[in-house]
Parts: sequence; C-alpha cells; structure tokens
Amino acid sequence: MSVLNSLTEEERLVPRAAGGRLGPIGDWAREHPFAFWSLVSLVLGALSVLIWNPVPGFDVYSWIVWGRSLSDPHMTFYVSGGPSWKPLPVLFTAVYGLFGQAAPTLWMITARAGGILGLFGVFRLSFELTDRAELPRWTGWVAGVVGCVGLIMTAPNIDANWPHNFFRGTAEPIMIAAWLWAIDAMLRRRHFLAYTLLAAEGLMRPEAWPFMLVYGAWLWFKQPRLRVWVLLCLVAQPVGWFVPPGISTGHYLMAATNAHSFNGGLGSDWLKTILDRAYTLQPLPTLVFAVIATATALWRQRDRLAIWRADNLQALWRSRDSLALSLAVLSCGWWLIVIVETGDGYPGLQRFFFPAAATACVLSGLGFVEVAAFAGRAVRAAGGALADRRTALAVSVGVAAVLGVASYPYISSRVAFARIQKTQVDIERQQLDDLRAAIPALGGVSALLPCKTSVVTINNTYQPELAWEMGVDLTRVQSRLTRPGVEFVTRPTSYDGGMNRWAPGLRKHAYLGRWGAWRVYQVYRGDSKPACVGS
Repeated sequence: MSVLNSLTEEERLVPRAAGGRLGPIGDWAREHPFAFWSLVSLVLGALSVLIWNPVPGFDVYSWIVWGRSLSDPHMTFYVSGGPSWKPLPVLFTAVYGLFGQAAPTLWMITARAGGILGLFGVFRLSFELTDRAELPRWTGWVAGVVGCVGLIMTAPNIDANWPHNFFRGTAEPIMIAAWLWAIDAMLRRRHFLAYTLLAAEGLMRPEAWPFMLVYGAWLWFKQPRLRVWVLLCLVAQPVGWFVPPGISTGHYLMAATNAHSFNGGLGSDWLKTILDRAYTLQPLPTLVFAVIATATALWRQRDRLAIWRADNLQALWRSRDSLALSLAVLSCGWWLIVIVETGDGYPGLQRFFFPAAATACVLSGLGFVEVAAFAGRAVRAAGGALADRRTALAVSVGVAAVLGVASYPYISSRVAFARIQKTQVDIERQQLDDLRAAIPALGGVSALLPCKTSVVTINNTYQPELAWEMGVDLTRVQSRLTRPGVEFVTRPTSYDGGMNRWAPGLRKHAYLGRWGAWRVYQVYRGDSKPACVGS
C-alpha cells in the first residue's frame, strides 16, 4: 500500500492552504475530514428525503423487512424470497427496525448520505491530484465537477444508473463512498479508518476481498498494532455473508448460490457482454480523459517504469504521479476481479463495476484539466504577444468549454434517463399509497392472512413493500401464487416488473375490489373458498 502514500518529490511538493481561518471547527474538519463530511452528508441526506419523499426499491425494502425481523421477536428471520443477502445494509436496518415505521426513512437518509459522501470523495481526491500535478487550486473544483458528472451520468438503465440508485436507496452509492474515502484515508496514513472502510466495502461487495487481503498483509508487517483489527475485519467477512443466511435457512452459501443461479442476461458470449458493461458504465469522454490522465502520468515517469529495480520503484512511489497511477491500477484490478468471477459463473451485473468506475471518474477530472492546462502552457511557450498569463488562462478556459460541449452528446441520453427518475418514483409512491389504503379496506392483516398457512401474492417488485406494510416476513407474500390465496394485481410498467401468474389449477378468481391501480382477487381451485384464503 506504499503506492498510495501521500509522498511527493521534494521539489514538487505543493503547500496546503494555511489553517486556522475557520477557527476550531475548521481545524477539526481538516484533522477529521471523513467525520466532518459524513456529518455534512447526513444533513444533506435528511434534507433530500424531506424534499424528495423516498420510495425504497425492491432490494432495499427486503433489507428493511429482514432488519425488522431481526429486531422484532414476533417475526421470523427468514432471508429467502428476496434479493441476494448483503450484510452491511441489514446491520443498519436491524437497528432501524427498533424505530418501527420510521425504519424505511432512516435507511433512505443513510443511503442518500452515502451517495452524497461519495461525491465529496470525488472532490477530495480531485484536489489531491491537481495539487500534485502543480495545477492552480481552482482546477481542483473543475476536476471534481467533471468527475462527479461522469459518476452521476452512469449507464441509463435501472441496474447501474447513479440517480436511480440514489433515489431508491440502494447500496451502490454507499459502496462508492466507502471505496473513495478508504483511498483518502490511506493517503493520510489513517490506516485504521482505511481498513475499516475497506471492510465495510467487503460487506457490500465481495470483490473488495482481494484488496483487503493485500492491504491487510501490508498492515500486518508495517502496522503491527493493527493486527487484531485486521483479523477481526477479515473474519467479519465470512461471518457476515454466510452465518445469518445459514441460521435463517440452513443454507450458509445462499448468497453465492443465488448469484450463481442468476445468469444476469449475459447471452451466449459472456466475455463480450461483461466487457461491454464495463466499457459503457461510464460515459465515453470519462474513459478518454481517464486514459489521458494515466498516459500523462506514465509519460512523466517513463524513466522510472523499470519497477523491478528497487531505486526506480521507490522513486515512482514517491513521485507526484503515484496517486494517479495507483487509481488506474485499482480500477483495472476491480474490473479484472469482476470479469474473472463472471467467468466463474456469477452474473456480472453492470453495477458490480461501480467502485472501478468511481476511480476512473476521479482520473477523468484530472485528464480534463490536464488537457486544458496543456493548451494554456503551449500558448505561453509560443512566446510573443500571446505569452501573457491572462491570455493563456483564457485559452485554457476556452479549451475546457469546448471539451465540455463536445462531451455532451455522449451523456445526453443519460441526462434524459436521470431526469425521469423522480417521475418514476412519484408513480410508484402513488401505487404504494393505494396499496396502503387497500390493506385496511380489505379488513387488515387478520382478514388477508387468517391462518398461519395463508399467503398473498403481488408482482415481485412490490413483494417486500407489501410484506413491510403488513408486518409479515417474505414467506407470507409470494411473487407467484402456488396455492390458494389473495392476489394484488397492477398494470405492468417499465420499472416494476410484470405479474407472475398463479399456478395452474387455481381457476377461481373472485373480485374483491379496486384501489387506484390495484385490483384484488381471491384465487382458489373450486367453487367454494377455502377457510385459509383471505377476504
């Protein structure tokens, strides 16, 4: 991990701004940036929930239901019937379950705070990169904006779009925050914090495990006081991923088995598909600028790339380009891990690449300002009347503007997809409100589920939402009716999935009423309704 140390060549060291101007709060913020920006993100996350009333997605509502079942003695902890198990989100929702109906809101504040914290992480690393490149301080703001635009404008689909994940409260924006701030903590030699964040990453995505092993091995020898913590974090990974599903279902490898059983729409040529997913997750200009930043760093350090020589390797680690090259290596390493595990039978979904995309986006900001700065330096080097500093600055700004305009066509469809996310959330919120109204109108949970064996069914997207509203586990709410029960039907949309039809033989459909977009039926085999079918 020395490659991430915040060391530069002595002659290139860029001094930081003098401290103390903001008083004790500013001093504390500079000393504890992760804590400070986490608090800011938490406040902004809470405000975002007030402004944009949240509707958690399928995975999120499942975590919330599982979390409540851990903290509610009247519920059965059963993790089957939902998405793949993720330890860290359920750790939060288990605590939030103690607060009853506030649990979804508390999780959404947490998830959105994580998304905002990830954007702050982009700016944090962007300033570090531009300072090391000896660029003016204002270029850090430009690089940060470019990096955040690349991150927000991820692929225009519900699997890997950052605004969609931010609005629905998924774990992916939190993954980005943990990844970027772990890197920042490494730079500041806050290894306890860095390894803790990397362990949190591992409890959301197993692709972080190889990085944990490498970093943990380095800490074992270089930071002996952290050996116990490294061991605890490493042990927490298999315990978090395997023990709760094992206790709940008896199947300790349930998460891995579920992932293996889902093809992920890879098609006949999985390698081509997975490479395309990695390539198209971020906009093309983002990749181009990231490559420019990496190529520029390699060119500057071309005399030191014979890293098998100890003196060259040490000089490369201490150079101003060590961070840029490290980010490139981290991105490529994460991409490679996802590709290898996809070849081993895992689904290789596009959102699995988010941490790699985040570091690529940070690099893209540096590449963007490097191009603009190069144009300005070229003007000054030309001499003559154009050598004026203000003229060079104007050229740099002009080049940056041209690059921004030229990049827009590559993100226009992503902008359009991001803009409709609030509209889609509003539609689902109305459907959820109608669903909430239908439950008491039908007599409540006792009428819908009169027996311990009674079930209801609904399209798979709303399955955990209905379970939450009824206060039951997911075994009582099915996505496909396999025995007599009550069915909630709504019109299919582009984002909530179609209705899974009931099993053959359940031919009797007694209409119970309509609430908004929802129609409710009793479904059973013969002419007489069984006692355990709700009404």
